[in-house]
Amino acid sequence: MDRISAERAEELASELSLLSQQQSEALLMATYIRMSAEEAKKYDDRRLRITEISAILGRFKAQSIECTKSALGFLDLPRKISRI
Repeated sequence: MDRISAERAEELASELSLLSQQQSEALLMATYIRMSAEEAKKYDDRRLRITEISAILGRFKAQSIECTKSALGFLDLPRKISRI
C-alpha cells in the first residue's frame, strides 16, 4: 500500500468535492435535458475517479488511525473488562 502525505490527501479531498459537485450538476441538468454521449462519458469518467479517490482517502484514513494508535501506545494498553 502506498502512503500519501496529508497535503496530498487534502488535494484529493478537494478534487473529490469538485467532482461530486459536477456530478450533482450533471444529474440536475439531465433531469431537464437528456445527456449527450459525450456528457455521459464525462459523467462515467468522473464516477470512476470519485471511486478511485474515495479508496485512496479511505486507505489514508486507515493508515492515519494506525499511526495515531501506535504513537499513543493504544496497541500496548491492557484492556480492562468491567463486570457488572
